[in-house]
Amino acid sequence: MTKPQTMQPTTKRKLTAKGLFWGFALIAALLLAGWSAAGQRNPADDGGRNDLAALLAAADGLLAQDASVTLRYAAPIAVPGSDDALAAAGGQLAGSLGLPAGTLSRETGHPVYAATAPLASGGRLSLQLARLDDGSSFIIARLEERAEAGLTALTAHLQTVRDALAAAGVHADANIVLQGDASDPRADAQAQAQQLQAHLSGRLGTLELERYADGDTVSTTMSSSRLQAYVQSGRHRVNLQAAVHTDSETGRNRITIGTPVITTSY
Repeated sequence: MTKPQTMQPTTKRKLTAKGLFWGFALIAALLLAGWSAAGQRNPADDGGRNDLAALLAAADGLLAQDASVTLRYAAPIAVPGSDDALAAAGGQLAGSLGLPAGTLSRETGHPVYAATAPLASGGRLSLQLARLDDGSSFIIARLEERAEAGLTALTAHLQTVRDALAAAGVHADANIVLQGDASDPRADAQAQAQQLQAHLSGRLGTLELERYADGDTVSTTMSSSRLQAYVQSGRHRVNLQAAVHTDSETGRNRITIGTPVITTSY
C-alpha cells in the first residue's frame, strides 16, 4: 500500500460486509499517508477533544437536531498471523472497552473480529479488528452518538474510549464525523455545498484544496490551521472534508463533515 498523492472523496455506499472491510482499507491508507495530530498540541486538548469542540461549534446551526456524531479511534496493532490470535486479541480489547465478546468472520476473504453494544445514553460503541492483505492488522473503535448529547458528554465518552485503548497499549488517532440533514435546505447539492463552504470558511478559516461533484453529491477537501488532525496529501495538509448529498427518495440534503477526512458513507 503506497501513500496517496491526492485525497479522493469517500464514495456513497452502505456499509455492508464488503463495505465494512472497505472502511478498514480506507483508514489503513490514511494511517500510512500520515494521518496524525498537528505538532503543537495543548496536552489538555489531545486525543481529538479540541477538534471535536471545533467541529461541534462550526456545525452549530447547520444540521438538524437529530444529527449524529461518529468518533473513531484507529491504529495499527501487532497481532500474530492466525485467525485464533486475531480473535484472542479482539476479545481482550473488547473486554478493555467494556464490550461483550464478539465474533470472528471473514469479509471479502479477510478475517474481521467485531464486538458491539448499546450505551445507556442511547448511543453505540463498536470494536473491529481486521487483517489486511499484507498481513498487517488494524483496530477501529467507533462511538456513535447524537450531536445533541453535547460537548461535555461526548468528550467524556471520547476520553473513556481513549483511556481504555491506551491501557491496552493501543495509541490511536481520532477521526470525527458529523452527519445530518441540512437545517436550512437549499435547492440542490451544489447550492447547499456553496453555503456549507462559506459557513466553514467563516467558522474554521478553511482553504479549499479540491472539489468533487457527481450529480447529487458534492464534496470539498480543505485545510484549516484551527484543526489538529491532518492527512498529508502531496504538498498540502488536509484537515477537513465536507460533503452534501441529495437523497433521491426524500429530496433532503444530507451534510457530512469529517476531520481529517470523511470515513463513512454520505
